[in-house]
Amino acid sequence: MRQGMPAVEEETARKAVHELQAYWKRVDSAKEENLFGDRDENIFLTLRVRNKMKENTALLKVDLPHPKKENVKACFIGEGKDMKSVKKVITVAELVSDYRQYKQKRELCKAFDLFFCLDKDHAEVKRAFGKSFFRRSKYPVVLDSRDEESTDCKIEKHLKASFMRIPSGKTMSCRIGGISQSEGDLVENICEAVPKVVRMIDGEWENIEWIGLTFPNIPTLLLFGNRQ
Repeated sequence: MRQGMPAVEEETARKAVHELQAYWKRVDSAKEENLFGDRDENIFLTLRVRNKMKENTALLKVDLPHPKKENVKACFIGEGKDMKSVKKVITVAELVSDYRQYKQKRELCKAFDLFFCLDKDHAEVKRAFGKSFFRRSKYPVVLDSRDEESTDCKIEKHLKASFMRIPSGKTMSCRIGGISQSEGDLVENICEAVPKVVRMIDGEWENIEWIGLTFPNIPTLLLFGNRQ
């Protein structure tokens, strides 16, 4: 990073991770019933820019020193046979017909960590998911259907890294780890990922309004900037 440029302080990241993990322990010990149960939920690094960028549906890879890759339950929405990278394959038609009710969507969202679909199916999958998935950062990862590489191989690569895309709005996220990872590993992931993500933004730090950690059911924990 250039001298004099802003940064996310390691101690700020450590306090945010500590607060998240303390919250999760309280939820687990109270055995609260919520959308996600007691599994290793994802933590997202979320940022908001001052000026919108041109939407880019391509996934931008964010390498992490300690990726969350074990015990990730993935679901593919689309046509697929003998896929080793995912736990379940649901066709788009099945998604539309079998998961209409809120309870059905809730159970599907609870069952998997990540969802994947092809770009040609994205619009329909997005409509079928509804707001409940997106409020909890369970966005479907969109795969390029024109690529000759098999869908199974594409998903395998995604499960070993974190990715971000530039949306039509001002807010974007990438998975930074799982809540059960060690505090030290998560802090290192944050400190490594922030400068990489900022370099993907037009204007870099000058265009960053705020950066924070997002997790289901609690407000964003700020690492940099202000939410007004």
